[in-house]
Amino acid sequence: MAVFNVIEHVELSSAVATWTSGTFATSYDHLFITMSARLDSGYNSAGYWRFNGDTGNNYSMTDLQSYNASSVGTYYSASNDGIGFPPFSGSSSTANTFGSLKMWIPNYANTSYFKPVLITSGAESMTTTSSQYAVKRTAGLYRSTSAITSFNVHINGGHDFVQYSSYTVYGVNGA
Repeated sequence: MAVFNVIEHVELSSAVATWTSGTFATSYDHLFITMSARLDSGYNSAGYWRFNGDTGNNYSMTDLQSYNASSVGTYYSASNDGIGFPPFSGSSSTANTFGSLKMWIPNYANTSYFKPVLITSGAESMTTTSSQYAVKRTAGLYRSTSAITSFNVHINGGHDFVQYSSYTVYGVNGA
């Protein structure tokens, strides 16, 4: 039976452009991260996760994103941006709606191979207008043999995460 242990929980008391986690132990089997966030402007904007402060070309990903009735698949290789995630709801979205994200990083502490990253996320909005809401599935690869012990997450386009946005990092054993 899987055991989820809260390693870190952060809720913003004011807006920030980039979040940086604390350093976490490598004593768990896997990492699971949840996030609830809203941006300070627009309907939505995408961003990226980077691990261990690594800004090298060590990230690749494939994603499938759906806006309204259309879907778009994308592949990125050898990126220094990080592993992307879908847009979060912004100030032009329905009032008080937050986007959500779930990320699974199996075997994050292993130092023999690269780390797969699986993300499911969405930007909610009470609309039927294309590009004002989104759902996205991402399969990424952190192409480093270093154990993942920290991350930072940033938004494109000069946006900020607003107050009450939050994330929780879980260490998972037995899964």
